[in-house]
Amino acid sequence: MDGPFGLAEGWDPAQILTAINEALRTGVCITDKAGNLVSVSNGWCAIYGTTPKEVLGRPFTVVVPPEAREAAVRMHAEFLESGGEVPAEWEVRRLDGKPVWVRVGAARFFDRNGDPFKVTTVEDITARKMAERAAAESHARLEQLNRDKDRLFSIIGHDLRGPFSPILGYADLMENLGTSLTVDQALGYAHNIQEAAGHALALLDNLLDWARLHVEARPVVPTEQALLPVIDDAVHNLAAVAERKRIEVVVMADATVTLRVDAYMLTTALRNLLSNALKFTPEGGRVSVTVEQEAEVVRLNVIDTGVGVRAEVLRRIMEAGDPVSTLGTQNEPGTGLGLLVCTEMIQRLGGRIEADSQPGHGARFTLVLPRSGQPIGPDEVAA
Repeated sequence: MDGPFGLAEGWDPAQILTAINEALRTGVCITDKAGNLVSVSNGWCAIYGTTPKEVLGRPFTVVVPPEAREAAVRMHAEFLESGGEVPAEWEVRRLDGKPVWVRVGAARFFDRNGDPFKVTTVEDITARKMAERAAAESHARLEQLNRDKDRLFSIIGHDLRGPFSPILGYADLMENLGTSLTVDQALGYAHNIQEAAGHALALLDNLLDWARLHVEARPVVPTEQALLPVIDDAVHNLAAVAERKRIEVVVMADATVTLRVDAYMLTTALRNLLSNALKFTPEGGRVSVTVEQEAEVVRLNVIDTGVGVRAEVLRRIMEAGDPVSTLGTQNEPGTGLGLLVCTEMIQRLGGRIEADSQPGHGARFTLVLPRSGQPIGPDEVAA
């Protein structure tokens, strides 16, 4: 046997190479110093969805994504100069534009004139990459579910139990003291029970909304919606809270403003923002709801004259998704879950929440929503 393939005498190398080309599923191509394809195997053509006639004589970068071509040309030249290249995995493009993942290896040789050429082997690993991606996504989803479960149990075990202590305590007092209570005392106890029950109900509502987002994966159902009725409904639902704290609620919105949105999610998000504004605004303060129209988006602002929010607390809630328990100006309990639900719902609607606040100077929370119901692109919203 002699020659590079160890062929026995009498065998034609050309026939052997033809048979290998037909049988080999791994792709093989040869490129010259200029980076042009001078030979491609059947396997290479199958991977890239092409034929030899379509690609021979063309630059090998025809299958490289545009953003990676400059680097690929540089690496090709460096390889022909040094001959050193480590096998690597790349995402490339078929001729029809479909992405494909490949594992490549390379070797250098010289022709009779001493000109360098590069032989590249290409293995389609798309199926493996997709399986790895699916496994990674499943793992991430499982970790998120575990975090959600721990967060849910923490809220149920601590925050949800809290309101029931005064409810049971005052109910026990009323039962034991009975007719010895004055009317004012009985009314005071009843008021405290009602207030604690209201806090428990609000927390339960937020828990249910959060569960619908995370467990039920509630779909977004957009419809053409007038904005003013949504605002009026949210303000009306919280009118008793505003009246009790003597907080003025002002709405400044054009009745003609409409957008395509899931009405339930928008109402829930706005209600949570208004509830927080009232909670952290002292007696005699002011909460304003204003609307700004832009070409592609609508900005719904909730502005209060309250105690403000520290930057670190805002970051934890809005960026890290970490609910933060904070008492209101009249010691109203809060878990931060409402703002977290609000943030997630607005993201589902293709929008985002902007926040601007400093301790002692109130807060402004803005719902930025696409008028079309489609997600907002980075260039569509002014900074």
